[in-house]
Amino acid sequence: MEKKDIAILTAVVVGSFFSGVVWAPIFTDKALIKDLLESSSYVATIFACVVAVVALSSWKKQFRFSERFSRLSSLKDAATDLHLYRGYLQDISRAIELKLGGEDVPDNFAKDLESKREKVLDTFSFYKKSWTSAVAFLSAQEEAEIQGRPDVFISMYMRYPQQLYSAAEVCFLTGDRAEYDSIKQEAIERAKSLYAQTVGALDHLLSQKI
Repeated sequence: MEKKDIAILTAVVVGSFFSGVVWAPIFTDKALIKDLLESSSYVATIFACVVAVVALSSWKKQFRFSERFSRLSSLKDAATDLHLYRGYLQDISRAIELKLGGEDVPDNFAKDLESKREKVLDTFSFYKKSWTSAVAFLSAQEEAEIQGRPDVFISMYMRYPQQLYSAAEVCFLTGDRAEYDSIKQEAIERAKSLYAQTVGALDHLLSQKI
């Protein structure tokens, strides 16, 4: 029981005392003694109700903390696999550079690339489900601290591979790698920094006491 809970109980008892609910000023009168006993019974009931309310409040707080920690832990576990997206971008770049160098992409490499693409999509799907489960336990400020929301990662997934392929086509036609190299660096660095920020923010939230 916390100090504020003890203070509430004390206030109820002391308030009842001074208002005359608990103790009658005269003890010699049988009627007053009877009233005293009845009043004591009422106070005991009130006291029990207050204790029950305090206990329920404490339980709800503990339950919320436990549930918040559990869901944030699940979200953190889901987020740790988001690094696969950066690896996927790196493999796309390797395949493109083989083509730019005049080589064919080996079949086993192409199959592995497709497998990684599917795994990235599964990772995003699981992360989104974990996010939906955990976000109800975050304040608006806490949610804003996490840059790597599911929609951000999905937007990156839709944008960067297509930009890499488009820049590679320009490179094939003109021989100028500048645009391709710029997009490649931006995509990989963005995926790396967003992953690090997201996992770091979740670690910070898990370390907090509420």
